Amino acid sequence: MEKTVLTTRPFIPPGIDHLVSEARLHQSFACCVLPLIPLRAEPTEKSEQVTQVLHGQLLMKLTHQEAWSLVRVLDDGYEGWCATKQLHLLASEEALLLFESPRVLTVPPTCSCKTLDGRAILPAGSRLLPGEQVIDKGITDEQRDPVSLAMSFLQTPYLWGGKSVMGMDCSGLIQVVFALCGLLLPRDASQQVSIGTRVPHLGMAGRGDLAFFQNEAGAVVHVGLLLDGEHIVHASGCVHIDRWDEHGIYKEGSATYTHQLQQVRRVQG
Repeated sequence: MEKTVLTTRPFIPPGIDHLVSEARLHQSFACCVLPLIPLRAEPTEKSEQVTQVLHGQLLMKLTHQEAWSLVRVLDDGYEGWCATKQLHLLASEEALLLFESPRVLTVPPTCSCKTLDGRAILPAGSRLLPGEQVIDKGITDEQRDPVSLAMSFLQTPYLWGGKSVMGMDCSGLIQVVFALCGLLLPRDASQQVSIGTRVPHLGMAGRGDLAFFQNEAGAVVHVGLLLDGEHIVHASGCVHIDRWDEHGIYKEGSATYTHQLQQVRRVQG
């Protein structure tokens, strides 16, 4: 198994700074020391998963209800409920120093690591914590390229709220890929569409641009990564490649569109 890591100091988009300021006042911190933690909409195992916290990500604990804690992910401000026993509490100084320091992230698909709690297989995009060890075989140019990174997730099954090779949704794929390139994007497609600049003409759209798709009401509900002017990689059913044009996404050899294009945006750190 390939074991490689990437060290990066992320570009943090506008809107994240206030989370750090609020966290300094709140002073109730935790981090994920498991491979990942599911966050749910409500404090029950029966509730839907809204996102996943990857190993090494920092959290602010907002409140608790019996065996559950409502937490906020410091990287993107996303909130959800998790089992309190899954959290590893941190002192505020330790947490903020870790948040602001360069990040060592594991690259796709997975990485075997000696973690604080023992040896574990970590999903791509996990952050190594101080004292954790991994065999570093170096980073190739492809592992710094969003398109190449996205292609490494091909055939990953679709999972609502997922962010790992075991299952991911459309915006989870985009968030993980760009985090590996040093850019912290928001969690949902409806939030990601506010990042970067709009490509004014579709003839100018190309490799690495983000294409956003809308429902009948005009709301952004899907996102994918352009491979070129004709092909897109996205998570729908599984992570795969489809064709796209000015109308949206369609299957090869089919006249039926599965997603309606709203706009294309270019994200640069």
